[in-house]
Amino acid sequence: MENQQPGNVEESNLTTDRLTQLQEQIDNLTATFWECLSLLNESTQKDAAQLAVEKVKVAIGRVEILIENLPGINDSEEKQLQELESLEQELQEANKEYLEAIAEAENLMKQIRDVIHTIFEDQVSLDDPAD
Repeated sequence: MENQQPGNVEESNLTTDRLTQLQEQIDNLTATFWECLSLLNESTQKDAAQLAVEKVKVAIGRVEILIENLPGINDSEEKQLQELESLEQELQEANKEYLEAIAEAENLMKQIRDVIHTIFEDQVSLDDPAD
């Protein structure tokens, strides 16, 4: 991928990092829900219920912020499809380059085997007193 821009790798890492953060916040939200259910079941106090509601609101707010900051989340469906098509084309180009590199490596390996074979035969003919 000769035309890959340096920012593409960083953007990909940033996206992965944001997705990881989002997953962690969703896990935290789930844990908060369970904690809240436990608080509500154990207590009849109004304060416990209010605390539970506040914890859920904070956790949901964090998840919403992370979702809003995902790259491309505000892009149109058309733009997202164009980006996917572009990535698919880059993948196909990279695969083509990979296959070409394999073919070249196999060709070089054949040339090396041929040279080794020639050297071996020359050595055998030098060592053979019948010639």
